[in-house]
Amino acid sequence: MRNDTVRNEPPTPRGVCALGPLRVALAVAGFAAWTLFGSVGFAQTQPEEKPDAPAPISTLERAAPPSTGRKAKAIPATTGEHHPHATAEIPTNSDALAAKLSNPSAPILSFRSFMDITAYRGSAAPDTAKYSFTLTTQPAFPVFVGPAAFIFRPTINIQFGAPYIDSGGTVRQATGIGNWQLDTLYGKTLKNGLMVMGGLQTQFPSATKSELRADWGFGPEALLGYAKGNVVFGMLVSYTWQFKQEPGLKKQTVGAQYFYGINIGNGWQLSACPNWVFDRDTRQLTFPLGLGVSKMVIFPKRNKPLQVGVQVWAYPAQDNTLGPAWVLRFMLVPIAPIPWQKKTQAEMAAAATSMSRPPPRF
Repeated sequence: MRNDTVRNEPPTPRGVCALGPLRVALAVAGFAAWTLFGSVGFAQTQPEEKPDAPAPISTLERAAPPSTGRKAKAIPATTGEHHPHATAEIPTNSDALAAKLSNPSAPILSFRSFMDITAYRGSAAPDTAKYSFTLTTQPAFPVFVGPAAFIFRPTINIQFGAPYIDSGGTVRQATGIGNWQLDTLYGKTLKNGLMVMGGLQTQFPSATKSELRADWGFGPEALLGYAKGNVVFGMLVSYTWQFKQEPGLKKQTVGAQYFYGINIGNGWQLSACPNWVFDRDTRQLTFPLGLGVSKMVIFPKRNKPLQVGVQVWAYPAQDNTLGPAWVLRFMLVPIAPIPWQKKTQAEMAAAATSMSRPPPRF
């Protein structure tokens, strides 16, 4: 995270390089523990499959009375793309699941874990090593309401060696809990593939280091995109007001995240989701180019899907004091069924069973 605010503090000794052995070990160990905890905690909500349970089918056939000799009538099943309650079950196809996970409006319970390595550059202390680690977890909690679903997506991060500029103009580094935020969106993907969502973003000044702490932030956000077949793309845009207000400053930012996912077969996907920001006070746009690849793996015995991937974000050169040059992101995303939708799933299974039974004979 970048913080260009000049703070009236006495000079302190220069911090050590963020890529030191201790910070590397702490970052890797924390990332592994964080991801393992999320995978175990959510995946155990998957109920065991009973031997007499009906197998999932894509077409329900209604049998006719044996005496009529008519052919069974095929009834297409819901694909799960548009009916909100149909996506409570985890798809068993890796390509379909990868496409759904790239769709922010898809109601899938996921536990995203990221480890970001960020390199900074700028005119302030050019000889200082300016790298940082960030561990981020971003679970997505879907709740069906009416024809669509609410998606609650908190973002929690811990920063190791995040750079900032002290009152003397020297680049320092700080380690601690970062500023958290909550995205609350409501919407769905329409039959034509159009993604439409709207909601609110809230920013919390949760950083444990005053040098990294932001102000309270609040504002609307909207998502527009397209998801159909093997292609998903779109953009999430938010407008944030920060409090407390200061004379002469708007303290307003336009933040956004563009995303895309292109399935290339066998669970592999070309995908990325870089963040860009426009600060209305500095009139500065920070817009990266993002490239990445991911792989969806489904363990058949326990039906525990896991997506692994890597992304690279490259930022153009800017005339600023301190800003990012590139970000290397490692990603692990365990996925689980939605426990609070089990009742809906049971009702759907009962309805499907009743439809497949032959009509009574008179």
